[in-house]
Amino acid sequence: MRRYVIFVPLLLVAIATSAQKDSVATRFAGMITPEELREHLEYLASDELAGRETATDGQRMAAAYIEEHFRQLGLSAYEGDKYQQAFDVISKKPSGSVVFQDTRYNFMEDLYFYESYGDTSITGELVFAGSGNRKALTNTDLAGKIALVFDDTVGSLKPDGTSSDWKYIRRYGTKNGVQAILVVTPEFESKKQIVEYYLGFSQMILKEDASEEEDPGIPFLFISRKMGEELVSSSGIKLKKLHKADVGDELDIEITMDFTSGKGDLSSTNVLGVLPGTTHPDDYLFITAHYDHLGTKGKLTFNGADDDGSGTSALLTMASAFKKASDEGHGPARTIVFMAVSGEEKGLLGSDYYTRHPIFPLENTIADLNVDMIGRIDEEHTPDSNYVYLIGSDRLSTELHEISEQVNDTYTQLDLDYTYNDPD
Repeated sequence: MRRYVIFVPLLLVAIATSAQKDSVATRFAGMITPEELREHLEYLASDELAGRETATDGQRMAAAYIEEHFRQLGLSAYEGDKYQQAFDVISKKPSGSVVFQDTRYNFMEDLYFYESYGDTSITGELVFAGSGNRKALTNTDLAGKIALVFDDTVGSLKPDGTSSDWKYIRRYGTKNGVQAILVVTPEFESKKQIVEYYLGFSQMILKEDASEEEDPGIPFLFISRKMGEELVSSSGIKLKKLHKADVGDELDIEITMDFTSGKGDLSSTNVLGVLPGTTHPDDYLFITAHYDHLGTKGKLTFNGADDDGSGTSALLTMASAFKKASDEGHGPARTIVFMAVSGEEKGLLGSDYYTRHPIFPLENTIADLNVDMIGRIDEEHTPDSNYVYLIGSDRLSTELHEISEQVNDTYTQLDLDYTYNDPD
């Protein structure tokens, strides 16, 4: 727990009123204890909350816990008795299958793809399109057909860990009127495990973005070698010799592809607790952390103790310390808004929604100090765990950077690591 105790007072002291005496700031920073952090974390990361996936019962239980904490502290609601800002989302959990003769090949068993193609069905003749290069896909009569690509490099990992750009292949095929593209990839099993991890969870967008959602384009599927073998064998071709076939050869195979989007209307919330400022109450300083995580998959629960139960626990404990200071006459000069956001794992949805629908004027919001993943130690900082990564410290305000450096020199003497403080 040592990292919590050191990291959190850094933020607390950094945003304390400069007029406060050192002893006062240190005293209230000292009220942040491992015991309180552990109490919050053990509940938030417990199996009872089932991984806190956005728009699930576990996420709602976490929101209720955070709201109750703010209420017990005596933090103000942002409006009337409201502590939770609701926002609507649309969930998507794409799936699909390919049917050939009497055989059905299923998503995440025999094939995978990265995007949702809605609720649709496609039937067409399978045509060999070589390695899927530009020449093969643009100089071949593929209009209305389904292209079969066989190339060891498509979908495989490059030495730098990235994948070949399959979107270019789809672009070429689209120009030539291809209905869909199937790619036999040699790394199907290893890549499928990675894709299954990410696509096994529902994808979400803000409901207000539904009408502007981009068309993903023609379906692009990666298929297993076994599926490829079975598809082409009916044409008397062995898959290992398919590369010797002529580009444009029709394989006398008709397949049907069915896709489902798995769409559903759901809702989630951000949770806010407000501590009014003393001398500049109309200026707002935000301290944020996301409280959602990945939920469950099968029998496995992604508890999210580090990401971001640790940051949420810090947020709640900082709120306690600031409220105690305020109750004893040492309130902040500016209004502090403690906001736990959800939908982060789905694409920063809660933060995005708040920015579009701010409760407090954005022009009066001076900074947001976001706390994420402070619950583990990486190999770059062993055995000394007295460090923190600072990201964005001087990107919008050199003054913020100077303050954090000065406060760290005075109070905490952490190793401030700026490795990720980079536009890239």
